[in-house]
Amino acid sequence: MNRFIDTHAHIDDKKFDGDRDKVIESCISEGVKYIIDPAVNISSCMKIMELAKKYDMVYPAFGIHPHDAKDANDSGYEKIESLLGFEKAVAVGEIGLDYHYDFTPREAQKSVFREFLKLAKRIRKPVIIHNRESDEDMISILESEISEDLFGQFHCFSGDVKFLQIILDMGFYVSFTGSVTFPKNMYAEVIERTPLDRLLLETDSPYMAPIPFRGRRCDSTMIPLIVEKIAEIKGVEKGLIYSSAYNNSINLFNALRKDEDV
Repeated sequence: MNRFIDTHAHIDDKKFDGDRDKVIESCISEGVKYIIDPAVNISSCMKIMELAKKYDMVYPAFGIHPHDAKDANDSGYEKIESLLGFEKAVAVGEIGLDYHYDFTPREAQKSVFREFLKLAKRIRKPVIIHNRESDEDMISILESEISEDLFGQFHCFSGDVKFLQIILDMGFYVSFTGSVTFPKNMYAEVIERTPLDRLLLETDSPYMAPIPFRGRRCDSTMIPLIVEKIAEIKGVEKGLIYSSAYNNSINLFNALRKDEDV
């Protein structure tokens, strides 16, 4: 059985409240080694912290999603920085920009995003970035903030090959969700051009379930379906996708290393 890491799964979501223990047990039996659960607001930060304490395999990331950026304030930044001192905290996230819904005014999104990038650089932790329909501002901000202390993951990647190359040149990793299995997806060329040493795996559960489970609640046990599609597009063995993504995850998220045998 291939072991794997789900680098982005909202196991704290209320959709798991009725059977979370059962889901975790299923993940363990199906080869899931670790689940990284990124926060979206202060409330989820606290819930994820408790889950990380309860479940050995769950590792938290703490941040504020662009949808909730309108609620960010100094006390929230201080709280999140404190939580990031937790030994299992792997990253600052999820943070970024989302211009599809604009639940938070764009200027506020950009301001909050910059604050978290500066925090990540200061404490030397990777970032987990959400980017939707905001490529121009995303690149502009990253170009102004980039340094050797800024590194991380673009999750649920949906950009084109030009955007991909820009963030690869900056040193970022990318991950894809179950959407790569959908009939009308535009990911083939992007996946082909994603180097194996920059590839991560994720579900973004409970969302983005791959075919044949599209429209149902997603969980980390569905990653093999994503791996199968990525391997098919890249023309390589599935085992190579599993091993590359696993090693990349361990290399990026330092907090995972303490539980490794090597």
